[in-house]
Amino acid sequence: MYLSERVQFFKYPALMYNERFLKEYNMKRVLYPLLISALLLTGCGDSFYSARDYLTGPVDGIGLKSSTSLVSGGTEQLYPVVSPPDTSNKSVIWTSSDSSVVSVDSNGVITGVAAPAHGATETAVITAITAEGGYSAMCTVTVSEKPVAITGVTISKSAMTIPAGNQEQLTATVAPAVATNQNLTWTSSSSSKVTVDASGLVTAIAAGTAIVTVNTVDGGYKASCTVTSTTDPVYTVTYNSNTATGGDVPSDTNVYLSGSTVTVMDSNTLYKTSNTFAGWNTSSNGSGTTYAVGSTFTIGSSDAELYALWSADPTYTITYDGNSNTGGDVPIDTNHYLPGANVTVLGNTGILTRTNFAFGGWYIDSSHTYNAGNSFIMPANNIRLLAKWVPAYTVTYFGNGSTGGTVPVDNTAYAEGSNVIVRSNSGNLTRTGYMFQGWYSLYGTYYQPGQSFIMGSSNVVLFANWSTVFTTYGIITLTGNCIVTVKAWGAGGKSQSNGYDYCSGGGGGYSYSVFSATAGDVLHVVVGTGGGNPENTSMPALGGNFGGGGSLVAIFRAGNFTLKSCAGGGGSGYASGAGGGASGESISNWFGVSANGGSNGIGGYGTVSTGSDMSLTSATLIGFNGNGGSGSSGGGYGGGGFTVLNIGVLGDYWVSHSAGGGGYCEGNGSTTVTGSGATPGNNTDPNLPTGYAVGGINGANGGNGIVIVSIVYN
Repeated sequence: MYLSERVQFFKYPALMYNERFLKEYNMKRVLYPLLISALLLTGCGDSFYSARDYLTGPVDGIGLKSSTSLVSGGTEQLYPVVSPPDTSNKSVIWTSSDSSVVSVDSNGVITGVAAPAHGATETAVITAITAEGGYSAMCTVTVSEKPVAITGVTISKSAMTIPAGNQEQLTATVAPAVATNQNLTWTSSSSSKVTVDASGLVTAIAAGTAIVTVNTVDGGYKASCTVTSTTDPVYTVTYNSNTATGGDVPSDTNVYLSGSTVTVMDSNTLYKTSNTFAGWNTSSNGSGTTYAVGSTFTIGSSDAELYALWSADPTYTITYDGNSNTGGDVPIDTNHYLPGANVTVLGNTGILTRTNFAFGGWYIDSSHTYNAGNSFIMPANNIRLLAKWVPAYTVTYFGNGSTGGTVPVDNTAYAEGSNVIVRSNSGNLTRTGYMFQGWYSLYGTYYQPGQSFIMGSSNVVLFANWSTVFTTYGIITLTGNCIVTVKAWGAGGKSQSNGYDYCSGGGGGYSYSVFSATAGDVLHVVVGTGGGNPENTSMPALGGNFGGGGSLVAIFRAGNFTLKSCAGGGGSGYASGAGGGASGESISNWFGVSANGGSNGIGGYGTVSTGSDMSLTSATLIGFNGNGGSGSSGGGYGGGGFTVLNIGVLGDYWVSHSAGGGGYCEGNGSTTVTGSGATPGNNTDPNLPTGYAVGGINGANGGNGIVIVSIVYN
């Protein structure tokens, strides 16, 4: 046992990293046996047992080499040294900090598990722990890649000619490229003619020939180049890109004696747009001798220049076909496309038409349709795109009782699913007593100019939608369930002067109402005429003396009247006199609404009265006075405005109002001031239909009211 442990120390000097541990171990193993023998001879028994226990006692330490190296897959036996030398329990437990890098078995044999990349290493720490006492020692293990052996070597040239006194570099390449030992040696068979240094740089010394050889240190592989050193003239070969658009020409670094064989090189990275490389030629225009890549020729007594030869790639065209069109022109694509190029489809720029059909795009075959802006990849053949024709439908406009103007004309052929923009009343259609309100279809859909709809699978007829215009009393009996829209204007009052004061009449009111109605309902429309005398007895009047006429609309249903709209007329303005209110007369067999201007410009309260044969069930009608005019210096005063609120009649809730303002004047004999209501005469109201006026201006009598009724049946 003693001898084997001593051998471990001398065989593995790395174990001696712990000098103190080594000294103690040697003392125990060498000196103490001598001491024990002396104690036995002298009879000192107690000391003998003490010395013996020091050599054979409990474990008090462990030693291990501090580091080692392995290649991937390699193994090594680690030898621990347990102290004291003759302890009875030398069992050791082995561990690895990373078993994926280095593994260790129970006997201390380590294995390099990791496979590091070329030039890289990985490490792990192996720990030996004594079973008794738990003492430990560590060894750092470095794993490197497994050596890769060289399998061969090549040289950049197998033969070359160098003018005496010149140099040229040879390059050797080992295989594989990741070989561990890539050291090389270079030699020349005749250093008096050709020399080579350690890097492969060849120098021509004198005329003659030598073999330059490269040898691998690993494996002894070799490759050779025949080098001719010459004092004769030498010639070169150059390559010309010849209008290439990119890339680099090949470079021939050789020099050639007259009569030498030249091997033609590849095109390297040269390219020319829309062309294919077709070899090399001795003339730039291709009229000389053509050489394919890899072919050979004999060089003469001058330098040679070879020009890249280019062949234009084939291109293909796109042709558009009207496919039985009856009008218009096909678009023309003048481009020439290479195979694989992107083609953008043109639109119907020549406005192709075909009777009873609509243009639906282009197609090559029935499997796919292309619309303007679509794209496809050009194949290696010409393409013909045919016009696709689909059944077409028309939109026709009908005057629907018009008495003037012309209907718009739409000549577009619409495919099913296409978008239709509704035309305006561009021909100024008119109908006596009516106002144009847009268009409607046979299916009861109403459209305003500029709106759009999707074309179906049949022709469409759009009828002019007329609203009735009332300038006098009228009745409409409704034939079905519908939505009724009412616009009512009250006229402005008269503007008057007493010769030295000028007073502006009150503006007429405007009312807008929308309500539902049912079949059998009757609309009653009352439009007042302007007052030119105390009373106009030709029709029910809503105008007071010189006041503007008001307007009312009511619905008669199941014996009951419901007020739906009321637009008061403006009062007249006159020096030292009060203007009229919204209306100044009660109506026979009707409910009357009156609001006369009070003294000093205070508008009167509107009142409601019912005729003897009418029942105003569930109705609450409240008239409010507006703001009367105010004046000074004895001037006249205008009448108040008028408002009507209708609540809860037969389930309908509507607010109707007028905005007639009082007149206003100053009595200083020279100043003219407009009243607080709308402009006298109300002719600038943006809602007022073109061609209609409501009210007196500049001294004229009060104007007449206007009502427009639009009915849309469900």
